[in-house]
Amino acid sequence: MAFNLFKIRKYAALILNSFISVILFVIGNMYYGFVGGVGFMFGGLLVGIVLGLLLLKNPFSDMLEGKGIMVLNIDSTGIIRPFIVAVASPYIRGWFNKRPIEDVFDRATVSHLTTPEKNSNNAIVNKNGGITIELDEKTYNDGRFALFHFPVLIWNDQIKSIITKDFLSEKEKDAFSEHGVLYLNRKVEELTATMRDFGRYVVETLKPTTSIFQSKWFWIIIVIVGVILLGLFAPIIYKTMVGFVGGAGNSISSSAVVTPR
Repeated sequence: MAFNLFKIRKYAALILNSFISVILFVIGNMYYGFVGGVGFMFGGLLVGIVLGLLLLKNPFSDMLEGKGIMVLNIDSTGIIRPFIVAVASPYIRGWFNKRPIEDVFDRATVSHLTTPEKNSNNAIVNKNGGITIELDEKTYNDGRFALFHFPVLIWNDQIKSIITKDFLSEKEKDAFSEHGVLYLNRKVEELTATMRDFGRYVVETLKPTTSIFQSKWFWIIIVIVGVILLGLFAPIIYKTMVGFVGGAGNSISSSAVVTPR
């Protein structure tokens, strides 16, 4: 690579912070006096910090700041892409390639990173425990990966060999079925719990309710409505009955004689 992008971003973050602060201090001092210049300077510091964080941000810094576990996407494509996931037991969740990912957390898959050690250019596994690797062009091309466009080799000290992309391609087929069953098992457990709760809700909803005539509130409402109706219509009914009875009594007690012709 002609330019190291990480070095450019590092120095840009360091320069921007001081540059923006000085420029804003001068502008504030010219237009608003010394107090205004100090205020502008602190504003420039905030802007410089934000820009510096954006320039220096990478999965390694997120891992060191405790934002999650760093995951290295190593597959047969030969491109190593790191990203961060958060542990939400029993799953791990994160974003990769602008897509949300979710998988079962397996403690056996967690590894630790150590500080890289620099070895000599020509090497074999020597008696002193040093690691020296001799590779021909074909082996180098088969085992070469790319991390941020930097060439990377994956060495396995147990087999004393370089891990190649073809090796990973074969292992991907075996791991797919085994790990897929584990993930599917977790999802089936969640589905079973959801269906159980749904079935319980349906049964409770369809359960026949008690008769309305057995409810005490029904009879209380009936009595209250009856009292209200009686209070509204009792005077009218009483007057009607009194008038009817009085008219019938007058007709019966009349002494008039009816003479037939």
